[in-house]
Amino acid sequence: MNGENETVVCLNASGAEIERTETDLGLRPINLSITKDGRLVFAVYSSYRGSVCKVTDSGNDKIITFSNWKPIGMCYTASGDFLVSLESKDEIKIKIACYSNLNIIQEIQYDQIGRPIYAAGKYYVLVEENTNPDICASDPNKKR
Repeated sequence: MNGENETVVCLNASGAEIERTETDLGLRPINLSITKDGRLVFAVYSSYRGSVCKVTDSGNDKIITFSNWKPIGMCYTASGDFLVSLESKDEIKIKIACYSNLNIIQEIQYDQIGRPIYAAGKYYVLVEENTNPDICASDPNKKR
């Protein structure tokens, strides 16, 4: 779980604290996920930077850094790839990127005729993988 500070707390199913991590990046962590090997991953962003970080035995390692986009949703897939929904710094565009070995292998932003699929707005576009394994995204900002 995370809140309005730089701390991430890992709880077991009974609610007992297993691990506490300070992000040490000066930014509060958002969009938590777990890797296949059980490592905590979180995103941080501000108006001038964004990163995805992995908690390791030696601290927090930035694994992906964004210069013109900020991470607003993320998950690891069953195959070990990484999905991240991104909002442009000007908060006008949204896209989903799929990373494999920290390289972008797919970006989803426009439909077949070039219209934006996702709408920027007040709420985050969250992304997950279902059991099929399809990419599933919520888009509470999109109007019909």
